[in-house]
Amino acid sequence: MIDTSLFRTRTIYEVRKHTSLPDIWELALDVGYSGVKTFSPNSYSCFPSYARKLPKGQRFLGEADKRNLLYEDESGDVWLVGANAQNMIDGVDNTSATSALYVKDRFHSAMFLVIARVGLALGMIANDFGTPNGKTISLQTGLPPAHMVDCKEDLLDVLAGTHEFKIKIGEGNWQAFKFTIPKQNIDIMEQPMGSLIAASTTKDGRPTMEARKYLASNVLVADPGFLTFDTFNIKDRRIVGNETWTDLGMSRILSETCSELYRKYSANVSVEGMQKYLEAGTVRVIDRKNRKTDDVAFGDILNECSKKICSEALAKLDETYQGLFYHDYLILTGGLGEVWFEQVKQYYAGLKTLKVISAMQTDEIEGLFSNVRGYYYNQHNRLLKLTRAKK
Repeated sequence: MIDTSLFRTRTIYEVRKHTSLPDIWELALDVGYSGVKTFSPNSYSCFPSYARKLPKGQRFLGEADKRNLLYEDESGDVWLVGANAQNMIDGVDNTSATSALYVKDRFHSAMFLVIARVGLALGMIANDFGTPNGKTISLQTGLPPAHMVDCKEDLLDVLAGTHEFKIKIGEGNWQAFKFTIPKQNIDIMEQPMGSLIAASTTKDGRPTMEARKYLASNVLVADPGFLTFDTFNIKDRRIVGNETWTDLGMSRILSETCSELYRKYSANVSVEGMQKYLEAGTVRVIDRKNRKTDDVAFGDILNECSKKICSEALAKLDETYQGLFYHDYLILTGGLGEVWFEQVKQYYAGLKTLKVISAMQTDEIEGLFSNVRGYYYNQHNRLLKLTRAKK
């Protein structure tokens, strides 16, 4: 039986020192379809990409756990953010409100601003490893290759400007934030490029021994995410043939799992409602006629659906990139990339000329941080070069 919780975006906040410049607060933000990831000079964090506006005067019983994220905007409206907000979704809820972040115009939704701001805030909490106070904020983020043209300005419009709000973590006190990010201080790159940089960068921000070799070789970065499967292809030192597929990610796996649960148990669960069940590993089956209920494990169903979609994704890679016979490296990235890693490695085991590697091979943190870690070091090295050029 597999651990179904591996398929749910985790809530993480870890204090850790990262190499940085003295006068600039270097932020990296990845607002993905499943999770919001942040990397900063003094921490890294992640939480599920979901928020729900609470009724006025909403109260919670008992003590809030560390995953409980609350956000209050300038008008006093309060939102519950992340895993506990997802847990409020009814199992059959597939309304436009819960799927608002799965479409290209997601940047215009109120929910997107909420989760983006909470991500930024988690990257700006002062601790023993640094504080953003008195420093210029610089932000690096990214988009899937297919959306670089049509969504770039929309994303910039959300992130640029002055942000004023409060957040509350668990039983902690409300923390007020007010900061400005000038539009010219925001850079947007192709998402899978972040993973190439992550795989090529050590924990202290230096290039690995293999970094030059990657750029001089034929390399394919494969980034299976929640809604999209993105690739970043380098051939003969040229970036060519990047792709974005919208039917080969975690959403498709969950959709197939939901269909199988309905076929086998008549359990009516939506993709949006699956998140809390992933953590439990069971789904509640209800027999209204006979007044019976049971919590049924679905790990085997999820595992088979995952293997099926992974096989389809591999077939798509073969079809698009000549079976990878002429590639030297395949870099697998993201949380789903971690889940699929062994299946992918076994699939290409006969290609002795191809090395299948993880984008997080240079760090011990979770693979879901691959892109945002690459964003951070891409920005750091770019700013470092500009600083040296001015001297």
